[in-house]
Formats: sequence, structure tokens, C-alpha cells
Amino acid sequence: MRTLVKNIWVKRVLFAVVTLVWGSAAGMGFHLLLDYQFDAGEEGLPPVTWPMESALPRSSGTPALIVFAHPKCPCTRASLVELSRLMAHIKDRVSLSIVFYRPDGKDESWVRQSVLWGMAESIGADRLMIMGGAAEIERFKPRTSGQVYLYDGAGELQYSGGITSSRGHEGDNLGRAAIHDFVLSGKVIATKFHVFGCSLTGRKRGDATADKRVNPIKGWGYGS
Repeated sequence: MRTLVKNIWVKRVLFAVVTLVWGSAAGMGFHLLLDYQFDAGEEGLPPVTWPMESALPRSSGTPALIVFAHPKCPCTRASLVELSRLMAHIKDRVSLSIVFYRPDGKDESWVRQSVLWGMAESIGADRLMIMGGAAEIERFKPRTSGQVYLYDGAGELQYSGGITSSRGHEGDNLGRAAIHDFVLSGKVIATKFHVFGCSLTGRKRGDATADKRVNPIKGWGYGS
């Protein structure tokens, strides 16, 4: 009888230990997943005024929207879905350029064969481009795939950030709303938001000390 009771007690203790270990592991895994999902990418450092030397065309008087993407970033799929939803409302009021980054050693077919390129084609951008580590990338300084810049008709930067609320997450978000409202009504609800995506060029955060500057737009951040 004592042996039976002891065996039952041991089994209960083992079950409690296994349950505790499993619960801790599951909780840690969930915590790590949340950390990754809401880990924003490095912010871009765009010029506050449209660079005259840029090869990207801009029509005076028409707002210009630029999206930078890495063809293999899984997080950027959600950004393109949100871009498609946004353009359904503002297509006739803005000029859209989508720029895909091409790493050294890869040809353009490597970009064109990606799922994201096909998604971008379906959006109907005014310009769908492929660029390596060339002048435009250095000129606009995007750091994360999914980076979006909005310049107004006078060439002044009005928004810099992403258009998703977390990595790979579709749905309403501040970035998309900010662009929508500014283009349609001139209302400023935000000038900056996080970008959730992979590194655009593989550059590590803080690599270039020359990039550590303060954006000179007064009150840069959230509007009222």
C-alpha cells in the first residue's frame, strides 16, 4: 500500500515538474515571438527636401510617395498589402515609386522572380524600379525594407516610416492613416512611425557614424 501511494506521489510530482517546464518554455517562446514581431527596423534618414539630383522623377505640385523594398523580406508582404489598400484611395492624388534593392552579385531576374515583385506590379505604381547600392539608395538613405517616404507637391518631406503596425501584420495602422489623411486633406496626424521589416541592404545599425544626425524638421514626430 505504501509503495502504491509513493508511486502515485512521484507521478504527481513528475507531472507538476513537466507541466511547469513546458509552461515556462511556452511562455518564453511567446515572449520571444512578441519581441521579434514588435522589433522595429532602423529608421531611414531621408533628405527633408527632395534632392534635385535624384533620378526618381517628381512632378511639381503632386505629392510623391516612395517605397523601398528588399525582394526577399517576408515582412514586406504586409507592407505591400497595406500599400495596395492605401493606393485604392489616393491613386489619382499621388505619384508612386516602388524601389527594390538588388544586392551586389545578384542580377535583376533575381528580383523580378520574387513574390514581392509580382505583388508590386499588381499595385500599378507609376515607377517600379530595381537599384543596387547606387546613388539613390545613398541619397534617400532607407535602412529597412518597407520604408516609405511622402513628399508634398513642393518637395518637402511630410512622412517617413512604415505602413504596418508590426512585422508582417496587416490591418489599420498610424502610418497608412497619416499618408491617407495628408494626401486627401492636408491633415497631419503623424510625420513619423516605426518601420517593421528586414534590413534593406544588410547594413548593421550604427555602421555609419555620419548618419547620426538630427532631422531638422521642427516638431518631427506625432502631430496633433
